[in-house]
Amino acid sequence: MPDVDFARFGQDIKRALGNRSYAQAVAEYPWLNRGMLSRAVNGQKLSAASYLALCLAFDLDVWTAFSREKPMSAAAKVKCIKDILNHTVTADASRETEAAL
Repeated sequence: MPDVDFARFGQDIKRALGNRSYAQAVAEYPWLNRGMLSRAVNGQKLSAASYLALCLAFDLDVWTAFSREKPMSAAAKVKCIKDILNHTVTADASRETEAAL
């Protein structure tokens, strides 16, 4: 099964950010957050929702960062998309540290 090469994706995000700071990117794309950007740039695993949000913001092809042994068939792409859409995403929640600010 293909999987996202998060190190490669991180390099793509670094290039897409260019000279923009995380704060500038979040101001431009309000559905992003600095933590998501940091995790992406550092090659850490992301949720499916975060991966897709970053692809949308920076106009990246969702298939570019996928690693696979051989070319993916149309049926395999459909299955992969279904798997991504069925991925559980953690809801936003307030944090204890936010109250102290």
